[in-house]
Amino acid sequence: MKQVRVIVVGIAACLVTVGGVVTARYIYRRYQVQLLPPVSPQREPFSGPLVYKDPDSGTVLYVESDGRHVASITRDGTLLWNRDPFKDEKLPLYRTNTPQIVYIGPVKSKSVAPALGEPKEYVWIAFNSSQFGVLRIRDGYFEWLGQD
Repeated sequence: MKQVRVIVVGIAACLVTVGGVVTARYIYRRYQVQLLPPVSPQREPFSGPLVYKDPDSGTVLYVESDGRHVASITRDGTLLWNRDPFKDEKLPLYRTNTPQIVYIGPVKSKSVAPALGEPKEYVWIAFNSSQFGVLRIRDGYFEWLGQD
């Protein structure tokens, strides 16, 4: 049986490891807990373009083949915006010289970024460098929330 260990990283975060591999990350805000996308300490490899469809608006967010640019396309095929969140937020290089988006998905709790507004207005983005944040669906505004 593999050993399950919980490591408290600080007041606001915690990592869960199974057999020495990080299997889950949690952020604590006002006593609420949200399970975040898993990020391996070995940095997940970029697997190619990603697609996320917003269930409310039908807008498709497409992570391009370079892993850096995100395009927003309406349900009728109109391009709303195309952004490079890493460059727009002027993030420093961390753990890799080629940071790429390896996860895009829904924000499930307002506790992740309460000052930003409703969770359904944003998607969660994680880079292979372990940096992460939220991207506003309507205009591509990216808010960096941290790094492991």
